[in-house]
Amino acid sequence: MTVQIGLATPVVTAFPGTFSPWERTAGIEQISRLAQVADDLGYHHLTCSEHVAVPSAIVDERGGTY
Repeated sequence: MTVQIGLATPVVTAFPGTFSPWERTAGIEQISRLAQVADDLGYHHLTCSEHVAVPSAIVDERGGTY
């Protein structure tokens, strides 16, 4: 059995208190670079959030960037 390790994409999900300052201004170029480095390092997959909207009632708790 082979263990397959994936990586959750930073930038596209900004949970309060868990994302880095550089992510606020990051864009597709940084995501592309991250994906390339993850591939070069042998990661099996890269995930990102699929939410298209966040209810305003949970923005303070979960963040508003997905």
